[in-house]
Amino acid sequence: MTQKILILYENVGSGHKRVADILETILSEVEDVQVVSYAASELFNDSTIQLVNRLWTMFLRRNWIRLTDGFINFFLRIWVAPIVEALETGNYLDKLEGIDPDILICTYDAFGKVLGTYAQEKDIPYFLVITDHSIFSDLVNPHATHLCYFPETINAVRSFDMQTTYFAQQIDRDSSTWDKLKYVIQMYRDHALFRSRHTIFRNIDRVHREQNMAKAIAVGPIVEPAYYGKQNQREMRDKHNIDIDTSCLLVVSGSIGGSFISDMVHTFQQQVTEPLTILAVCGRDQKSFETVCGMQERKSQVKVIPLGFVDYLHELYVAADAVVARPSAGVLLESLMCRTPLITTELATANDLGGIELIKGHQLGEVYRRSEEVPGLFRRMMTQRQRYIDNIDRLLASYPASFADFAGQMREIILPASRRVAGWCQML
Repeated sequence: MTQKILILYENVGSGHKRVADILETILSEVEDVQVVSYAASELFNDSTIQLVNRLWTMFLRRNWIRLTDGFINFFLRIWVAPIVEALETGNYLDKLEGIDPDILICTYDAFGKVLGTYAQEKDIPYFLVITDHSIFSDLVNPHATHLCYFPETINAVRSFDMQTTYFAQQIDRDSSTWDKLKYVIQMYRDHALFRSRHTIFRNIDRVHREQNMAKAIAVGPIVEPAYYGKQNQREMRDKHNIDIDTSCLLVVSGSIGGSFISDMVHTFQQQVTEPLTILAVCGRDQKSFETVCGMQERKSQVKVIPLGFVDYLHELYVAADAVVARPSAGVLLESLMCRTPLITTELATANDLGGIELIKGHQLGEVYRRSEEVPGLFRRMMTQRQRYIDNIDRLLASYPASFADFAGQMREIILPASRRVAGWCQML
């Protein structure tokens, strides 16, 4: 009998969809398994999510970190999401009913509650894939198995009080108007009056008090096959015409691009006197690419190579001595898998703060407060680069060393015929 697996992601940045695509590839190779995947905004025909996605991209391209965080990560979650849940849950459940999946997988936030309601109603397996390291409450559900990258996130998952309104009060097809109104009122009460007790966010900067026994598994980095296996830096530099005897820095900001890249290139051009090659990957942001192109000839010692969206980013990680980037989970995981130390900023949206804590806690790279500090950090990193690589090796030693092994692990966790979730769950 064919098992139908539904994977939900979202078209914001590239991390959610990329992880969904990797899981779809892994699971589709199994006989008698049908995988269907949708962007949640398209499946639910929700224009609100599409607007939020556009705002997220626009804000980050302009480096408006605090506005992005305050408005999207917190204001919308606290004051708008409860209303949407009350009004749209029935419609969302009907859409899921039309697909009739045997297994639910979600790589995006915002839908944890409604998917948990459907999974409980149908008594089917439900997996929430946490694509960041720190988390919000909508990425935790008592009916889900939480797939995390590292154990620190498991501790964050288990720190939420499942007796609070968000987790304890269910909204479904049979909920009356009064039930929905009561839910919204109680959510507002929790956030307005008991904010310190009912915070929606957990960073991994501390060991939190455990308040639930949610199923959670640390599976290691979820990245494409190209990031597995050792590659030779000299070969990658020869392939991309990069001088092997000159220090090389990769500056990247995911597919969003934005002013972060041009600002960092400018900082190095202002401060660096020794020869340096900068690979400036601007993603799909044409304006950022054109700006960096105009900076190429400003300083002869600093060779700037502007690049748009590339499908060989893993090769550039290997070619580089270090990476400068925002602390997004995707960039951090990719740099770790390529054993390339990362320099990142403390100014980050809440969902990216966990990456900063991992870097600090495991000494995987360096964190800066002001962009003017970065050239000095890069010079210091080059004098002890092997120490960072050794720390990365220690962090990754517990996880699959090949994509084939990783794929086998994920099939064993997800597919009911071979599920051993209880044995996989890490008890911290």
